[in-house]
Amino acid sequence: MANPRVDVSEQVKKAMAAGDFVTAADTGAHLLKTHSRDVFLNVITSVAEIHAKRFSRAGARLKRLIAEVGPENQYFSPILQNLHEYARITGDFSSVVQVLESKRQKQNAHPIYAEAIANLVMERLNRQGMARLYSKDIYHAIRLLEKLPHDYFRAREAKEVLARLYVHCEATDKAFALLSELVAEKPDDRALRLFQLSALAISGEVAAATNCALSLIDDYADIGPRPYLVLCYLSPLALPENSEQVLETYLGNKANPVIDRFQAAFALGAMAESRNDMKAAFSWYQTGHEISAAIAPYDIAAEKKSFERIRTLLKNDDLDDQPRSISQPSADDLTPVFIVGMPRSASTLAESILGTHSDVYGAGEIGDFAHIVADVTGVTEIAEQMEKLGKAQIHEIRRRYLAALRGYAPDARFVIDKNLGNLKRVGIIRLVFPNSPIIYMRRNPIATCVSIYTTPFVTSMRYADDLNDLAAYYQEAEALMSDFVATDKLNTVFELDYEALVADPETVGRAFFTHCGVEWDPSCLEFYRSEKVARTASMLQVRRPVNSDSVDKWRRFEPYISPLLILDDAEEETSKRKAS
Repeated sequence: MANPRVDVSEQVKKAMAAGDFVTAADTGAHLLKTHSRDVFLNVITSVAEIHAKRFSRAGARLKRLIAEVGPENQYFSPILQNLHEYARITGDFSSVVQVLESKRQKQNAHPIYAEAIANLVMERLNRQGMARLYSKDIYHAIRLLEKLPHDYFRAREAKEVLARLYVHCEATDKAFALLSELVAEKPDDRALRLFQLSALAISGEVAAATNCALSLIDDYADIGPRPYLVLCYLSPLALPENSEQVLETYLGNKANPVIDRFQAAFALGAMAESRNDMKAAFSWYQTGHEISAAIAPYDIAAEKKSFERIRTLLKNDDLDDQPRSISQPSADDLTPVFIVGMPRSASTLAESILGTHSDVYGAGEIGDFAHIVADVTGVTEIAEQMEKLGKAQIHEIRRRYLAALRGYAPDARFVIDKNLGNLKRVGIIRLVFPNSPIIYMRRNPIATCVSIYTTPFVTSMRYADDLNDLAAYYQEAEALMSDFVATDKLNTVFELDYEALVADPETVGRAFFTHCGVEWDPSCLEFYRSEKVARTASMLQVRRPVNSDSVDKWRRFEPYISPLLILDDAEEETSKRKAS
């Protein structure tokens, strides 16, 4: 009679069941010295190593396993799942993608590897935030998914990832067609329909987004506030009669997700504002910010210290003399144009006007510069990044950033980067691109702050949850840019005033274009006729001609915003500085 097979992994499983992952990892590693070919033992040991935070060991083990084991193996799926988990936890996406790509090529392009690569690319994008990024990996993943066989057993899941990648790359026609196909196949996929709604709304597809929102409301009594919020901003007249009652009930249930309650409050605020009940509107917006603030406390004191460190470095003799900076490319090369400022300061309007020119591509609020700087310097704090920059780092940032811009627009002479967060990176921009134009957007400070306070940004502006913090943040940003302009020896900064622009578009527009080195074209003032899409909270405004409708809208809230009124004095000081 044959002896029964001994389960060498029993000790590892017992330790894991007891939650003792360190012992499980050690035991598994010891057993593998004599049972190295036992795939299951390798798998559970790697799982124990992940839980024990021995990530380098787990990663090396899982990469080796995925290289050795094919899709036909019963343990292939858990190996792939744990490899994805390892990448998600550690951020080591690149090496995992490389291992999978190598195996994909050896396995005659088995579709499961293509899907796995695309999933990792999508996961990395989610980890990096909402901002659009250029990466060859993204377009490679798209090509792989587009070539998947129709009978692939996970075709639907792969198509959903493909649709999200299309949206990220602003390939809107392909995205909307694929989303429509997927929703038609499975109309009860509520999560996908909500994603479809968000994609349509942020792309300014008013009619399609309105129909999508209304169908979600009709199909699901508990759909949540997102469709109502979209209707508030795109088609307020289409809102169902009971909208306010539904949203108030939803908001009152504290068991509902925080982000949804935040959206409900802002939708109610927008409804009250549309009927000119400014007291109720402000109260709802305030409720929304209170919900947001409860997620995590915002430290304005730490923010002020961050600004102060950056300002000190700006005034530092080494930075002021720019000894580490490098020369501008020749006239035939690509020129970045950076638009910086506070949110809601008319930056989208400025990009739309300049971006309509045939020589210019408006890339929008891309995250490439911030991402590349952090990757090259190895730190996320902007002041520390400035301190770490030497010639080698500057050359590398410049090379990679220009490559990304070329990826967005291979034939453009100028590419606009409208990531407003670059306001705190102006010192780094000066070092990397010493001659590139920087457009500093300015608008009445109270109007700017009121607009920020009453806008439900996709990425929360935490400093806006309290009006005192909002006023303080504005003052810090203004002080930083004042110091930057004062040390701007090459006159790279153009202060573009919103009120002046809407009062005299052609005169201000000419000066704006001249500063950027772009030949004036009066047809650019008809940007609203362009097919180019603005993916921001200002998307509806830039589909109309230049107008002054928003100049004094903030005054409707004047009785409720006393902490912001201090900014009137700051505006007077700025006017005096510019006049002198």
